Amino acid sequence: MSRLSEGMKSEVETQSSLNSEGKPSNRHFINSFMLSFGFFLMFSAFNGTSNLLTSGKDAHIGYVASAIIYAFFAFGSLFVSTGVLSQIGPKWSIPIGALTYTIFQATNLKGQEWWQFLWISAGLLGVGASILWSAQGSYLTIAAKNHAFSRGLPADASQGMFQGLFFGILQLNQVVGNLCSGFIFLYATSGAEVLMRVYMGLSIVGLIVLSLLPNEKEQNITEDKGQIPLTERISAVARLHFDKKLLLMVPVLFYSGMEQGFLVGDLTKAIGHGIGGDNNPSYGKAYIGFSMVVFGVIDATCSFVFGKFVIKSHKRIVLLIGTIGHGALYAFIIYANGFSEGGMEKIFSNHVWSIFLCTACAGIADSVWNVAPATLVTHNSSLFLSIQILMLFNFAAWNDVSG
Repeated sequence: MSRLSEGMKSEVETQSSLNSEGKPSNRHFINSFMLSFGFFLMFSAFNGTSNLLTSGKDAHIGYVASAIIYAFFAFGSLFVSTGVLSQIGPKWSIPIGALTYTIFQATNLKGQEWWQFLWISAGLLGVGASILWSAQGSYLTIAAKNHAFSRGLPADASQGMFQGLFFGILQLNQVVGNLCSGFIFLYATSGAEVLMRVYMGLSIVGLIVLSLLPNEKEQNITEDKGQIPLTERISAVARLHFDKKLLLMVPVLFYSGMEQGFLVGDLTKAIGHGIGGDNNPSYGKAYIGFSMVVFGVIDATCSFVFGKFVIKSHKRIVLLIGTIGHGALYAFIIYANGFSEGGMEKIFSNHVWSIFLCTACAGIADSVWNVAPATLVTHNSSLFLSIQILMLFNFAAWNDVSG
């Protein structure tokens, strides 16, 4: 009798993914698009703010805020997000985590005058980000599986497409957020104040979109309900570090966090000082915005393309492209700082085109180190949700410790 009821349950769940004509629906794809669009809005505000916090004369306040975010992010990935996600699921974990980003944006309305509140909100954001990104990985993985099941495909058949869709749309935030930054600093008299209000509005709209996400329940699960006690989940995270595949992934995850930290901190600072200097900081900040638009367009485009290739046995080629992209960028940095008078800032000042070439290389490589690890983690883990969640926790923890 129990087998019959389980079979009927599986049939009902499969039919729920069909439309009224009996054809596979696009519900799960639309859900993932809605998730991606919400993140796009949230991070149009957050990444634009981060780029500005680490440039200018008070950049040290921004660097401390970034350090606090990553420290609490790593802590939350190991000790907080597991319990929250297991208790309320990804649907409600996502808006809870997103709310901390909106609070962080609110503390930036007064610029760095409220640096004490800025640092407190940075710690809150770090914990919230661990919840948000773990829930995002879980939600997107379930949606991709349900999309595949509704079409009679293997569970991991849609992972590359969904990961590429998510990171492609997400990285478009660099286009919108930094276009706003570039034009506002060029033409507005109170550029920073106007920009932070725009970013606050984007963050609020993004929070609303993520709060309206439909629920995604994993189909064809008969053994695993995903309700593992917190202490067992933490010990399971530790045990996963004895898995050979994960051990090979740890350096990749660590590097992924480091390269993102470099882009937000050192490269944008060099662009701002090289173009604007101390005499015209608004002009330098405008160029930070325009250069990051180039980064965002290329990052988004490559994420779409590489997401489809990673699962189709082309991961070595994709990783090679990412390595070449960052290799070219690092070769330029070594030359500029080691053999050129004035360093990167002088080169950027004399050769503006080099700014956009550097951000283009960074965009190509960043798309690889975002899409490939996330896809490989979900592709190589168990079909059961709880194990994938643990893999994603490890992904977030190692990525954030390196940042």
